[in-house]
Amino acid sequence: TIGTLNRSYSFLYNLIFRRQMPIDIPSKLILSKNTLGESISLFLAIVILVPIIEEIFFRGFVYPCFKKYMGVLGAIIISAIFFSLFHFNLIYFVPLLVIGIVLAYVYEKTNSLIPVTTIHILNNFLIFALLYIFK
Repeated sequence: TIGTLNRSYSFLYNLIFRRQMPIDIPSKLILSKNTLGESISLFLAIVILVPIIEEIFFRGFVYPCFKKYMGVLGAIIISAIFFSLFHFNLIYFVPLLVIGIVLAYVYEKTNSLIPVTTIHILNNFLIFALLYIFK
């Protein structure tokens, strides 16, 4: 329905530009009754678009800025903390911190956004699929 699509676009706008949505909003959208088109829109947003944007920002911009001033280890840790805090949910702080560390480490070793974006997409796909399957 139009209402669910509007919620999807509102979620994306807030997530990308305002960062005012808590992390459980995507799960609430996935768990709500959606048409196939709405589910595909949510999938594309949460599984594809968001990881690409976050990786460009965190590994493509934030991590290199910190690395310039504090070295590899400091940049990995600080950028991972920023990544975790960026999601605005203290319940998931530690798991997001671990994911942020892994992604920054992989980026440092490969110097490419492709592997970290792929890992991030796979992570979000797994979460999306589990929520969708077991709703």
